[in-house]
This record gives sequence, C-alpha cells and structure tokens, in this order.
Amino acid sequence: MFDIRSESLLYVLFLPFIGTVALLALIPHYLVRAKKFSKYVTYTAILLSCFIFFLPIIRGFDGQYTHHLFIDAEITAQGTVILECRPHFGDSRSFILVSESPELAEAIKTHAEYFKGSYFIHDAVFQSNYRFEKLQSVELLKIGSKRLVNDYSWTTDKLQGTTALLIP
Repeated sequence: MFDIRSESLLYVLFLPFIGTVALLALIPHYLVRAKKFSKYVTYTAILLSCFIFFLPIIRGFDGQYTHHLFIDAEITAQGTVILECRPHFGDSRSFILVSESPELAEAIKTHAEYFKGSYFIHDAVFQSNYRFEKLQSVELLKIGSKRLVNDYSWTTDKLQGTTALLIP
C-alpha cells in the first residue's frame, strides 16, 4: 500500500487528504459568511490549508539524521585514514570512507582503542544529510564522547559500500 507507484495509495491516502484540506478552507467560510470579517477568515483558512498541503514537501527538502556507528579505522604509513563504518561490531553491512586529514588521524589515535593494526571506535556519531529521501552527504561529528574540532564530511560519490544502514 505504501509503494509510491501503487494506485491504492491515491484512493486511500491522497484523496482523503485533499478532501480534508479543502474542508479546512471551506468550513470557516460557511460559518462566518454573514459577518463583516468573513473575507479575512476565508483568506486565512485558505492560506492555512495551503500551508498544510505543502508541509510534507517542505519537511522532505532537507533532512538531517544522527547515527551511532562502529568504526574500524586504519591509518596507513602515508597518513591516509580508512574508516570502515558499521552499525555494530559484528554486522556485515558497511561503507568505507577515506580521508587525508592529519587532524582526524591524530584524533583517532588519541580516542580509539588500538588492536592488531586497527583502531576501534565503538560509538562514533555521524550525521546523514538527505534531500527528498536521497542521501547527499555524511559527516563525522564525534568519536565516542569526544566532539571533533572539525566536522569531517563526505559526499555520496566518496562513499564505498552500502549506505542502506543510514536510511532513517
């Protein structure tokens, strides 16, 4: 039923929504049509119903969601930071981020656990930025409880792997 291409979506959700919005505009007009201020009430009701109609479109324009992920980080000899991000330690779904930032490498060395050549971060805070349900970018905000001085951001063309785990 919630498939956007489904015809039942039109009959079950969209048409009753349009009818409700139309009634929101018409009911105040009929209740105060004999009064002096009826014109203002009618225009206000129409503006309010238009706002209610466009609210889902406005809300979908820019969505930001916070995620707590596990990171397995590697720092190469050249200083390249390779972050493999997963929902949990044992999860196979992951995406990889690459950064050349020496500040990020130093923050990882300071706040992460080192074990057999990798740095483990159990609670990294990411923010995913969506526009109309399409992922635009991912930002690393915190490593554990430590807020990073700079926010590190990657666009979707820099992400390697599955980003389905970031869907809100």
